[in-house]
Amino acid sequence: MKTIDKLIFICVCWGSLPFQFGATVRFLPLFCIFLYMLFSKKYFSKERLILFLLSVCLFLCVVFIHGFLEAKDLFFLLFAIISSRYCVECNGFNANIIIKYVFLFCLPLGVFDYFFLNYRFNLIPDQNFQIWINGGTKHLAGYLGTILCLSTSYLFDKKCISKTSGFVLLFIGIYFVVFSTSRSYLLGLVCTFVIYLVVKRFNKKIVLLISLLIISSTFFMENIASYSSLFSRNTVVYQMSGAQNYDHHGVTSGRFWLWNYHWNTFTRSKNLMGGGRDVVDFTVGDYLIHQRETALAGSESWETSLIAEYGLIGFIIIAIQLYYLFYALRLKDNTMSFCIIFCMIYNTVLGDNCISPLARTSNVFLWMLFFKSINKNNMEYCDLIKQYVLRRKELPAV
Repeated sequence: MKTIDKLIFICVCWGSLPFQFGATVRFLPLFCIFLYMLFSKKYFSKERLILFLLSVCLFLCVVFIHGFLEAKDLFFLLFAIISSRYCVECNGFNANIIIKYVFLFCLPLGVFDYFFLNYRFNLIPDQNFQIWINGGTKHLAGYLGTILCLSTSYLFDKKCISKTSGFVLLFIGIYFVVFSTSRSYLLGLVCTFVIYLVVKRFNKKIVLLISLLIISSTFFMENIASYSSLFSRNTVVYQMSGAQNYDHHGVTSGRFWLWNYHWNTFTRSKNLMGGGRDVVDFTVGDYLIHQRETALAGSESWETSLIAEYGLIGFIIIAIQLYYLFYALRLKDNTMSFCIIFCMIYNTVLGDNCISPLARTSNVFLWMLFFKSINKNNMEYCDLIKQYVLRRKELPAV
């Protein structure tokens, strides 16, 4: 790995340690590296300059409307996106770093936590058909499986990995996702696979329409609650789908309540500018005094929480994500870039946050993988070898 890749890898690993640090402290080393890049002569391309000026303007607006904490979170997000693209375009990025992160850090850390911190760790499904990694929630195994599948698929698409290695890594990634029993990650992976097939076969307008329909359809998932009885016919499917909890929290595990809460908070906020961090900083089971009810969900939908917290400014952040989705679709013969950003957005709408580095520092890897997939100037090492071999063949024999 290059020096910059090693530093980023170390910073991401620091942010993934199981210590009780705040999100800012976890992201701070990575922020310092990005801040150092800011003083490079090549940092400000036209697009990065526009996005940086936008982030500064939004930072000042949020400071004036809500306060420094909300403004800091927003600036860190946009600054990480800008710096991730600069890092890929000027320093390169090897997608193998994600595979190393999963196997050389996360899994060994899980073993360490199991023996020394008494955290849960089992890669063989338990009686609930669930695996545990690093003692975290089931979403962690689903997240690691998802980023493993995306990075492996990218390397396989670039022909930078053998078929045997690719299928083995994909199998491990799918295994993590399925037996995490996280329905949101499983659905996200299935939808991404469907989109991959659609991109290959249909024109861009149809692909975009289907993608937006899939993303927007998540908000109507509660309508299938009446079919939950079908899951009871198979014990394994019944337990892995969590159908036994549908009567209490709905088929979306409280997300339907959360989406309504976020929207109502936005519409009732002053000047439609959201209610700040106070209206979204809660977990499942907390009693919300201003609502006079108990929260049925907490952080399961970061995209809609942007609207509740920042109001109209939150729509700008969502628009930036959709811009990259449209941008990836416009590229020719680049299916993987569209699938990567689609998977990031879809999982963030439905469940775990795959966008903000404050939620997980490893989300920086996903942004870098996406920018690597759309960058034509940066080639993988195996691509350079292919070009060298072809040029050697073209040389006349002596």
